[in-house]
Amino acid sequence: MSLKGEESMRRRGGIARWRSGLVAALLISLGIYMAACGGADQASNTTSSSTARDRTASQAWPGGTRPSMMGTTTTVTASESQGQRDTSGSLAQPQTSTPSTQQPTSTSAQSTTTTLAKGSYGDGTYLVGSDIDSGLYKGTTWRPGAHWEISWDANGEKFVAAGDPVGQFYVKISSGQYLRLEGVTIAKASTTAAETLLDSNIGEGTYRVGYDIAAGWYKGVTNGSLGYWEITSDANGRTVVASDYVKGTFTLKVKSGQYLTLRGVTVSQ
Repeated sequence: MSLKGEESMRRRGGIARWRSGLVAALLISLGIYMAACGGADQASNTTSSSTARDRTASQAWPGGTRPSMMGTTTTVTASESQGQRDTSGSLAQPQTSTPSTQQPTSTSAQSTTTTLAKGSYGDGTYLVGSDIDSGLYKGTTWRPGAHWEISWDANGEKFVAAGDPVGQFYVKISSGQYLRLEGVTIAKASTTAAETLLDSNIGEGTYRVGYDIAAGWYKGVTNGSLGYWEITSDANGRTVVASDYVKGTFTLKVKSGQYLTLRGVTVSQ
């Protein structure tokens, strides 16, 4: 090969090496550029995420700063769970209350319990011969609207007798009957007469002649505009001997063993 040919080949080889170096340099520059662009995008994304988190925090926590939980033990209360916090952004302290030792006060009327004497009977329904003995009973009322009733069945359908007494009264019951009492107290009637019989200023009630009051004539007067008296031969008032509605003064006569009922009047011998 001539010197001229060799020189030409050397030139072509140098050019090829220069081109290869240039391409390598371009590739390296391109890699650096792409790496730089990628880092910038990542930083931008990181900044955007941080900004979004900060924006979310500012919306969720007043003041824009989430309170630090480091080194603290926090009790979550009902108010906290509803997002209630103080104006500084810190968790509001839970409110505590001391249980009251004061006893509740009732405005309703207190009930009273009446203890009956032995052998006495109060409000209720009694089966004669089982709950209460048969016989003659003397009673007293302890409130207005008192009532007693005798029937042959527990439902009161087989009615025998009833009364709306005022003051003292009598009732006679037989085995197998039902006795219902309201607002009264009864006990077995005495079999002997009172030591001193009433004969003056006898007011409302039912009296057994010869046991409570003396037999004979009585003069009476009404306490108001109208009064009533009634004489019966039995304690339950089923057999009426005489009765009358009266005004002013009046007279009546009773015999031993009868029952005298007075309403709105006062009598004396």
